[in-house]
Amino acid sequence: MNVPIQGNSFEVAWGIPIAIYFWFTGMSAGSFMISVMATVGGQSQYKALAKIGGVLAPLLLIAGPLILVWHSAQPFRFWETIITWNPTSPMSYGAALLTTYPINCVIYLYFVFKGNQKLAKIFGIAGIPLAVAVHGYTGFILGMNIDRPVFGSPITPIYFLISAMVAGLGLLIFVTILLETLFPKMQRTDPKLLFGLGKYMAYAIGLDFLLALSEITVLMAEESEAVEAARQFLVGRFALMFWGVELFLGLLVPMLVFYIPKLGMRRSVMFASCGMVLVGNLAMRYLTVVGGQTVPLWPLS
Repeated sequence: MNVPIQGNSFEVAWGIPIAIYFWFTGMSAGSFMISVMATVGGQSQYKALAKIGGVLAPLLLIAGPLILVWHSAQPFRFWETIITWNPTSPMSYGAALLTTYPINCVIYLYFVFKGNQKLAKIFGIAGIPLAVAVHGYTGFILGMNIDRPVFGSPITPIYFLISAMVAGLGLLIFVTILLETLFPKMQRTDPKLLFGLGKYMAYAIGLDFLLALSEITVLMAEESEAVEAARQFLVGRFALMFWGVELFLGLLVPMLVFYIPKLGMRRSVMFASCGMVLVGNLAMRYLTVVGGQTVPLWPLS
């Protein structure tokens, strides 16, 4: 895919499917960690949320690799990445994580629904480093591309992990309200409980926002290619998505909503705000993956 910028063009080797894959793995990791925290806490009011998060985690993680298979040049050979092991290849470790993590998720979920708290906690706690590794690994893969200024940023892995927590909390609130709306007979979750999760999300959003600005600041202080990449985000082709979708709609608006109880306690407002968080989170992945490939593949004038 060739994307034009100011009369030039650049080739996008990793396109929208890769951004969606990163988005799915982030939401999966975030959902799983939140579900485990609810399970380990042992508070009865979080039981339903723990189940919803536990279901979302493996579903998203299974969907993510399917996108990779579809995006690959030879999808019918994907199984070779599972049976072939190369200790010097990050892809081998990624394939191992993408195999073991969903299996652990399913086992954890089984014990959650069975009401076996002891085993649910064991597999839940064991799964947290796997969840962190699965999504942290995506940031690591990007970071290895040192010729891409956006990919090679030292804060990319932690940026991805914090945004995963934001997405996981947003998705959990969004899906909970959606299910309770579609199935009126479902027991309704206390709005105060959802708003409390939203406040935690708002704290994570604050950190996410600072990391987004830090990444741009780091790019502006580096070589000319990095400065050009930052310019594309700030005033160039990707400016509307960066300022309007990722930062304003995806971060600032939801953060403010959950800092105002009279506004954020409304289910419709919570639902819309979390929907914006998810859209902004996808925009961040798109900007990182596609926007990160704008330089240095085309000559600067």
